[in-house]
Amino acid sequence: MTPLEGAAKGTDRWAVEHNWVSITPLRLDLTDEADLARALALSDMPATKMASKRKASSSSRKKRNRR
Repeated sequence: MTPLEGAAKGTDRWAVEHNWVSITPLRLDLTDEADLARALALSDMPATKMASKRKASSSSRKKRNRR
């Protein structure tokens, strides 16, 4: 099969046609940068504040589960 148009420079096909190696990543970075930034900001909180937040959220979850 012969392509109708030449390969655009910078594409995988162009690289292979010009005897270069083309490496395609097999794993995508699907990081949610906004959520990561929020999580990192929480990790900078003192441990006592984190513990009290955890207790509050777990007790509210327990109350919801009882209903």
